[in-house]
Amino acid sequence: GVNNCIEDSSDSFVFSGVINHIVGNSFRAGILAGCRNRLSGVAEDSIVLSGKCNRISAGGRQAIITGFRNCIQGGSNESTIAGGRCNFICNASYRNFIGGGLENQIERSEC
Repeated sequence: GVNNCIEDSSDSFVFSGVINHIVGNSFRAGILAGCRNRLSGVAEDSIVLSGKCNRISAGGRQAIITGFRNCIQGGSNESTIAGGRCNFICNASYRNFIGGGLENQIERSEC
């Protein structure tokens, strides 16, 4: 890969891709491929497999399989976005799933 970064996140990996980041105590986290994907804010045991501009923060065991500008944040533990564009899971408790599509949201309260 090119210009990938892992900072303060032990046992984490970036396998390939461009400008991917794992930061902020995101232990055992991974990015397999893609561009400008980011795991941060204690995203433990979480992974982005591919895609562009996807974000995971503040939770554990979360996954974004692929897509563009998908986001899981705010303690939405054990949640997954499988694909699509601009999908969002926020403060949504446990075990949420978005299979794909455009601008889908799951949230419990304001983020």
